Amino acid sequence: MINFKIVLRSVFIVLVPLILTACLGNTAEDKKEDVNPNPGELTDNETYWEEFKLIEPKRNGLMNPYFEAVIDSDKNIHIVYYSVSEKAENISDGLYDLNYAIWNTTTQEFAPHPTAPIISTQTYTERMALAIDGQNQLYVSYRGGKNRACRGGTVPSDAMFSVFDGTQWTEYTGAIGYVERAGGVLLDGYAGPHTDLVVDGEDNVHMIYQFLYEGCDATSAAYPDLFYASKMPSQFANDNRSDAEIEEQVSGNDADNGGTFQNYTGEVSNIILDADGNPLVFYYSEDSTRSNYGLFMGYRDDENNWITEAIRKNCKVVDISAGLAPNGDIHVAYVIDVCNDETGDSKFSLRHARKQPSVVVETEGGDPIVVFETEWENGYVVDDIYVGGTGRHLSMVMNKNGLPQIAYFELQTYDDKDLKNLKSIEVTIDGRYLKDDIARWNDIGRYNKMLTDQDGEIYVLSYDSESHSIHLFVEGVNGRLVSED
Repeated sequence: MINFKIVLRSVFIVLVPLILTACLGNTAEDKKEDVNPNPGELTDNETYWEEFKLIEPKRNGLMNPYFEAVIDSDKNIHIVYYSVSEKAENISDGLYDLNYAIWNTTTQEFAPHPTAPIISTQTYTERMALAIDGQNQLYVSYRGGKNRACRGGTVPSDAMFSVFDGTQWTEYTGAIGYVERAGGVLLDGYAGPHTDLVVDGEDNVHMIYQFLYEGCDATSAAYPDLFYASKMPSQFANDNRSDAEIEEQVSGNDADNGGTFQNYTGEVSNIILDADGNPLVFYYSEDSTRSNYGLFMGYRDDENNWITEAIRKNCKVVDISAGLAPNGDIHVAYVIDVCNDETGDSKFSLRHARKQPSVVVETEGGDPIVVFETEWENGYVVDDIYVGGTGRHLSMVMNKNGLPQIAYFELQTYDDKDLKNLKSIEVTIDGRYLKDDIARWNDIGRYNKMLTDQDGEIYVLSYDSESHSIHLFVEGVNGRLVSED
């Protein structure tokens, strides 16, 4: 069951949860402001970010911006990324390598690591994920596994994950894509074009993945589902459960009950764990009639049924990044394309939602009583600017203050003035948003990953569209930006 409750042993005391002294953000009308697309040089009292050019693969560089990164307890940054395979005869062959590298933030150089690709595959994964456990063991999820027919060819069709024990990568099957419906079981679906993965304190893997239940079938491609699977380490290599037991639908069609409901979901999604290691899944969903759409959170109840909770309805959401604060607050940064229940122009604006813990008291007999059930608060972060990148440009961590810090990309102003700025924004205790430039005008930031170490230092890895390379920015450097090739 989802656990975002404060439990108090009292039947007489009713507490109201602590709230920030100001509401999140403003309305669209309150947020209007003039935007200077060329604000000039950084002043001496602004934060500086040191820049390192890390990876520019061979074969014309990184041909797409998809990468993932984590930081370990020794402050080494682990990076996985796609590039055109060295086995490909030319760059149009459609063969890709999933590569791995380690950057030592202390020595500012790459550490020794296996140079062979994790996998070579006929397609890349639009959204992969990288996680790390308490022993610095790595887990990466992606689309791979069995090839199935698709539009005259074949594509990998399973949600896979590989584990790195410090010496070698070992590949395992996460999910194959299984649907049992009234007309019979479907086994020709595609799982894993968009995946996300987290690891809990017992090294159990929790994975979500987009699932096209009839492969390249036009209807299936138009209305994919979002599924969840979890595995204990003892189940990685040999899982005795049936596919139906492994794979759980978070959001999607009701074909298993002979129904006709269909929705588009799974492409924009994110998974985190609550304080007890239970999965919280955030996703955009749009039904086939477009009468029920928006940003939702899925969680399991006491009977392990998936429950849907609306965060912001009537908005088309194109990017999500979620996190759990030390005080139990759930935070979600998201970008909307448009909201049909709002007046004025707020297209591609950055929003922030928060849900505080519910307050529960326990009777002397141990029975819990909810005395205050919180609701989602939604606020504007950036308006009057087109915020957007490729695939995932939002990334969020909880900083040393226990509050969200977000990396995002400013594309252009509403009057079509180019910006192409990589920005950082911090949420303050009183609900304000403090913005900071990381990189200006260089078209860096269309795909990002923000990290923080145990000392609270902030790192941002970002895609450079001009050089097709991955760059690292480190916050708090005493000096101007420095580029190292």
